[in-house]
Amino acid sequence: METSKKIKKCNKNANYEYKCNICKKRFFEKDALRSHKSIHTTETPYNCKLCSYAGKTAKYLGRHVRRAHTAPTIPCEVCGKMFHFKSKMLDHMLVHSGAKPYKCKVCNKAFNTTYSLNTHKLIHDGEFSLRRHIENR
Repeated sequence: METSKKIKKCNKNANYEYKCNICKKRFFEKDALRSHKSIHTTETPYNCKLCSYAGKTAKYLGRHVRRAHTAPTIPCEVCGKMFHFKSKMLDHMLVHSGAKPYKCKVCNKAFNTTYSLNTHKLIHDGEFSLRRHIENR
């Protein structure tokens, strides 16, 4: 990706010319909007040649193939755990650093992954409160 495009995408004050009429996500380019709209359909035209997976976009199919049909190639330099995606390895590094950048807005408890934060949020949810959980033991 060109540096100018990266800068434009990071600029919160940039003028987005194209907006999805379904979810209101905004885009700089018409083609990006057109590609995005495919996620709102029930069609799954991208089929895996190795299994029965069918996806809505080529990107989803590529991600599936990498996760399901290839060995992870990106190692953690600290513990050696292997990952399919650099972003997942970088998230994992927080385990080693002790950093907990994801905070609960209700109780301020901090977590090192968004998964842990989202799981924690269930205790504040009206349908699954901590009190109910304890009472139903």
